[in-house]
Amino acid sequence: MSNVLSVDLTDTLMAYDNNLEAHLPSGDRHSTYYFRVPSEWASLPQAELDNRALAVMQKMYDAFNEHFRQVEPNDISYLAPLALSCHVLTAGEERAKPWLASGSPAVWEWTPCVVVTNAQTYTKVEPSEF
Repeated sequence: MSNVLSVDLTDTLMAYDNNLEAHLPSGDRHSTYYFRVPSEWASLPQAELDNRALAVMQKMYDAFNEHFRQVEPNDISYLAPLALSCHVLTAGEERAKPWLASGSPAVWEWTPCVVVTNAQTYTKVEPSEF
């Protein structure tokens, strides 16, 4: 069995400032993902649930950044997940399938739907297949 999490994410582009010789956040951006997770996650304390979801988001953002570096090797900016909060959807919320109306979380992302394993690996899927 599995449960669905609504994951409210805050992220930013960490742009390089030549004057300060450091990466600085360019402003917060908010989006929502939906994770289908193992049912055991539903009974975790909120802090542990958020930490697991953040670990998956970090893996996703590492993949984004690797792709962006391949496309623009001279751009040293990177995307960073800053914070998130998530909650397990109720049966009624899940029946409503909010992921079908949510759209893509960002221009670089093609789906808000992610299937997560106990090993915290992930697969992105079309909303209609979620």
